[in-house]
Amino acid sequence: MAEVKLLVKGMKCQGCVQTVKQTLSSVAGVEEVAVDLATGEVKVVGNVRADTLVKVIHEKTSYKAEVK
Repeated sequence: MAEVKLLVKGMKCQGCVQTVKQTLSSVAGVEEVAVDLATGEVKVVGNVRADTLVKVIHEKTSYKAEVK
């Protein structure tokens, strides 16, 4: 199991946090997602590639993501 840290820009409220959390949780191989609204940091635990997570964020939400 690997841990990936992302920086997600554009989140402004708890609804944004839930959108990111639900979107990433739906990716195959993701076991756990933790989102920090104040810093924009997202921690993902599972068997998934960082570039896959960034791509999912870009395609399914209005936020920008990068590997931290």
